[in-house]
Amino acid sequence: MPQPLRRRSWVLGLVTVALTCVAGCLPAGPQRASPQPGVSGSPGAGRSATTAAVRRMLSAVVATHVAPGVVVVLRRGGHVQVLTAGAADVGTGAAMTSDRRFHVASLTKPVVAAAVMRLVQRGDLFLDDTVAEWLPGLLPAGDRITVADLLSHTSGLAEYNRVPAAWPVLKRHPVDQQALVAAAGRAPPTFQPGQGQSYSNTNYAVLGMVVERVTGRPLARVLDREVFGPLGMRSASLRRARIDEPPVAHGYAYGADTTGWDLTWGWAAAGLVSDAPDVDRFFHALFTGRLLAPRLVDEMARPRAGWLGQWSGYGLGLARLPTRCGPAVGHTGDVSGYVSAAYTRRDADVSVVLVATTDRDLRAGLLHDVLETALCGV
Repeated sequence: MPQPLRRRSWVLGLVTVALTCVAGCLPAGPQRASPQPGVSGSPGAGRSATTAAVRRMLSAVVATHVAPGVVVVLRRGGHVQVLTAGAADVGTGAAMTSDRRFHVASLTKPVVAAAVMRLVQRGDLFLDDTVAEWLPGLLPAGDRITVADLLSHTSGLAEYNRVPAAWPVLKRHPVDQQALVAAAGRAPPTFQPGQGQSYSNTNYAVLGMVVERVTGRPLARVLDREVFGPLGMRSASLRRARIDEPPVAHGYAYGADTTGWDLTWGWAAAGLVSDAPDVDRFFHALFTGRLLAPRLVDEMARPRAGWLGQWSGYGLGLARLPTRCGPAVGHTGDVSGYVSAAYTRRDADVSVVLVATTDRDLRAGLLHDVLETALCGV
């Protein structure tokens, strides 16, 4: 374990503000309503119109074979509604219900980022700590890549899925994360640390290792202790490489049922399993100050550069999505038969979580329309 680190001046202000949140940022104990199929909640007139529109869209998603099954959680002004459509298992015809577990892929990144920021909040870690301070020798440029660079995809580390030397590692089960990162770290950087922005799962694999070194515990246990347990997220887990504990939402891609595929490669970047209500539970807690001081959440949401793919900005684990009613903050995910999205309009107390069993793109088509209607209304 490295020696205690000095406080960096620009982080000190954040930590000082954040310490005021330690006693009140988590609920007294986990509270969780029993999941129900269909719709829950009591919508008012405006919410009712939006709910009806989203419900029609979900029916179309299934009817036009965009996805066999889908779950949406709508949160508007404190009212929560859960909508389901289609089948959880095409083979048996079992209906989709809100308690079905999905691979939520890159929605893992905001969860890991929140765990990192809780370490920052306590002063156990600093955003300008370098990788080399915690994991000496792991990366050639480790003395110039900071925790903030990893969180914001400004490290320049190559995406391991695009590095030929990493492909043999990805084929092993379970995937050796250290070997995976080492292979990616030897590849030519996309740019020098801090000199650009490029989305890379490698960043979050390294972050997972940093968290384990700082805490002395496996990342899965850290997330259980820091996030899932306190928030009552009983369906959420980083422990399983496959969704093998019912109730399960079967994923479909490439003409196959992908539910049993080994996804250990995802780990800190894309390894989370959860149902939709627990995803909503996490983001609501994050944006209402139950996990972190508001100043730290603002740091997570603040874009570090311009456009990054579909997003108009990317901060520390949170992305900014442009919509017709203004920007929303959150993340998307997709992996082998599952797509997911969770976005919040912080100016309007409106949020949406969408999970579906398909490999379709969320950036266009019906699934995108569902997100925009849920966020902006009709």
